[in-house]
Amino acid sequence: MTDIILVAHPADETELPEMIRAIRREIESECRKEETPYMISVGIGYDELRWEEDTFQLFQEQTDEKLYLAKKTVKAQL
Repeated sequence: MTDIILVAHPADETELPEMIRAIRREIESECRKEETPYMISVGIGYDELRWEEDTFQLFQEQTDEKLYLAKKTVKAQL
């Protein structure tokens, strides 16, 4: 498993759900185009980096917590 950090600057937080859907659609599209024998799935956690209050490490830890909460929610729905 690989962790990737993407830093994005949406105009506001309401843009994040569509950004996440677009990332997932693009990954799925590439799997279909390449005819891979598998589908790649991604878990996405996000948070706001507040430079005045956060260190990058604290920001990353908070984002990881949200990622694992999102994964738990998805698994509970299966």
